Amino acid sequence: MQIKGTSVISTHSFVKKKFPQQESSWIASLPEESKKLYTEPVMATNWYPVEEGMLIPVQKIADYFYEGNLQRASYEIGVFSAFQGLNGVYKIFVKMASPSFVLNRSPKIFNTYYSDVNFEITESEKQKAVFKITGFDKKCESILWRVEGWIEETLRIIGSKPIEVSHKVQELDNNKIIGIVNALWQ
Repeated sequence: MQIKGTSVISTHSFVKKKFPQQESSWIASLPEESKKLYTEPVMATNWYPVEEGMLIPVQKIADYFYEGNLQRASYEIGVFSAFQGLNGVYKIFVKMASPSFVLNRSPKIFNTYYSDVNFEITESEKQKAVFKITGFDKKCESILWRVEGWIEETLRIIGSKPIEVSHKVQELDNNKIIGIVNALWQ
């Protein structure tokens, strides 16, 4: 599995913005292949390995800044990604749209960030959405927490109040998982 450069850029921007004093020590803690991605130019549209580009760096973020709490680190990066992505050019569009309208289009966004993964909406109501995500390896489950953070922040930006955003995982025989993300809002 690979990720788009935008995910690498967003993860690095998160550290630069939230922990600017520790950015260089965080980068120094990364293994060589990850360090290379975070010190050399990354093209937003290019594909990069998920392990070196996201999984290892986010685990190091958890270790350095969140007392090893990978769930919290992943979630916070998702919040940051939504804030960065939806408060720019798309701000007016998002503010005028309903939560259902925006969330129904989010699988198109997610499907462009991860290779060999499929995001789809399986249920969409006025105050509820259910996402089904297939194609992740078990080791990539932390990305689901990032998706949760993105969805919650997106709901806040739209002007809705998230009630619950959570996921459950079904493990498959081939070391793959199916993630079901439920979102409820007011």
